[in-house]
Amino acid sequence: MKFLRSWIQDRGLRFKLMMVMLILLACSMGIVFIPYYWGQESLRADLEKSFLELSNAIRVSVGQLTAPATSEEDRLRDYVKSLQKSGIREVSIVGEDMGVIDSTNPKAIGKAAKIRLPREKLIINATFGEEPEPGEEKLKSKDLVIPVRVGGDTLGFIHVRMHIDDFTAPIRKNLYLRLVSTLLIFSVGLALAVSISSHYVRPLENLALAVEKVAAGDLAQELPVTGRDEVGRLTRSFNEMIARLRRNRELEESVRESQYLSQLGRLSSGVAHEIRNPLNFIGLAVDRLDALTEGRTTEAAWEKAQVIARTKEEIQKLNDLVTNFVMYGRTAQPQRASVHVPEIVESVLRMASDRLRSQRISVRRELGDSSPIAVDPDMIRRAVLNLVGNAIDAMPEGGELLAAAGPSGDGRYAIVIGDTGVGIPAGDRQRIFEPYFTTKSSGLGLGLVLTRKIVEAHGGEIVVDSEPGRGTHVRVFLPGSGP
Repeated sequence: MKFLRSWIQDRGLRFKLMMVMLILLACSMGIVFIPYYWGQESLRADLEKSFLELSNAIRVSVGQLTAPATSEEDRLRDYVKSLQKSGIREVSIVGEDMGVIDSTNPKAIGKAAKIRLPREKLIINATFGEEPEPGEEKLKSKDLVIPVRVGGDTLGFIHVRMHIDDFTAPIRKNLYLRLVSTLLIFSVGLALAVSISSHYVRPLENLALAVEKVAAGDLAQELPVTGRDEVGRLTRSFNEMIARLRRNRELEESVRESQYLSQLGRLSSGVAHEIRNPLNFIGLAVDRLDALTEGRTTEAAWEKAQVIARTKEEIQKLNDLVTNFVMYGRTAQPQRASVHVPEIVESVLRMASDRLRSQRISVRRELGDSSPIAVDPDMIRRAVLNLVGNAIDAMPEGGELLAAAGPSGDGRYAIVIGDTGVGIPAGDRQRIFEPYFTTKSSGLGLGLVLTRKIVEAHGGEIVVDSEPGRGTHVRVFLPGSGP
């Protein structure tokens, strides 16, 4: 049964409609022929029974006429009583003088028989539509008159009255049966039509609604495929079309982003050039002032030295900001060289020494000797500088900074920068690599984005582990093979 249902569901709409029409046609033909056959057989059986009973009644009547000494009135009445179900209402024995000798109707005995034909024409005749008695319902009737002759003499007649309407009862029953059967079959057909239309209309309505949403720009539409017929194939094609539209939209967005980044790169290069020239001059001027105050021990000289150091630190921040902005908009490939990563990490720590000292941050170094790896030293230095800068910003009240570098044990090279600062809130962890997202009051939010871009350009991976209130550890894994 399940196989048959699956097989039918896989057929097309045309096949299903043809099957419904064929079933309805077969049922309609059955309604026409089967009840007709049953009614014909029933009518034939009733007529045979009536004729048999009628012949018995005639035989009894003839016997009563030819043998007056023997009375068979009771038998005659019993036969007529049994015949009443088949339309025989009255049997009378009429004498030669047209008077009723005996009858199943006691009122007719001794009266003249109601026969319209002249006596000489009464051989075997019948009349239809006898007038009813007062108070009786007018029914279609048939009077059968049979003469009884013995030795050439007519002894009398047998008068049989039948109601034709009684013989039409099986025909009416047959008609009612066909009407009821027809209504039943068409009700079933209507139910099947509604079921099939619902099976097809509902998915089409869902499809039309989905098309309207897609036309409005919503490509997050996917309809369930319920079969392998026309609607199923249409739904499957719609889902495939929407998937292609989504891929095309993603591709268009990627192209637009690439174009935007390209334009941003050209703009940032020009802006950075214009900003770096004044920064370089300011940096040289501050270095000159620092050289002029070197060796002096007065309080004013010491204060000037602190101002100069703070100015140099801010200049370095501006320079890092410009560098990150320029590198974010640039798509340059790493210029690999064989370098010792611990030396790069150590140089970054020296560059940040003033900030580490001013914020009372201690450094725990785990920089063991290791073989050189093939990386772009400037890009890796920029990535480590961003990570160290974020770690320092996370510990404004002091703490400990972890700087580690060495083989990770799985064939890769690991760089770890950790802090004991405030940590990253759980709600922000999914967004830390989004451009321009930052929880600090200063900066553009490009540090971690640029760091991941650098790491991925080297074929590596960056992992961030953070616990609010206990700090953050950033692990950078790079390919460990040499040049």
